[in-house]
Amino acid sequence: CAADATGHGTHVAAVVSGRRYGVAKSSMLHAVKVLNDEGTGWLSWTISALDWVSRKGVAPKVAVLNAETTGTSKSLQRAVDFANLVGRIALVAGAGVTGGDTCANLPAN
Repeated sequence: CAADATGHGTHVAAVVSGRRYGVAKSSMLHAVKVLNDEGTGWLSWTISALDWVSRKGVAPKVAVLNAETTGTSKSLQRAVDFANLVGRIALVAGAGVTGGDTCANLPAN
């Protein structure tokens, strides 16, 4: 299991399935780390993670993608579409981190 150097993934996991205040208290979480310990990475790492969850994840599957960056990506959109179609994944994306129009930023667009 990869360590969470910044604590952000742990924070998000607690919001999702914390025993006392989580929105899905009885859920089973599996960490899929897509950024390095400095919080940076390549879009291809996120696409690979979505592909892995689509193929190997246990149903019901919900992917929480808590990241936001400016721009669009046809590759990421195809990966999200594939995850929804083949993996039957509900993808939840964080919003508002960078400010501005969230709908114009990855992954919300």
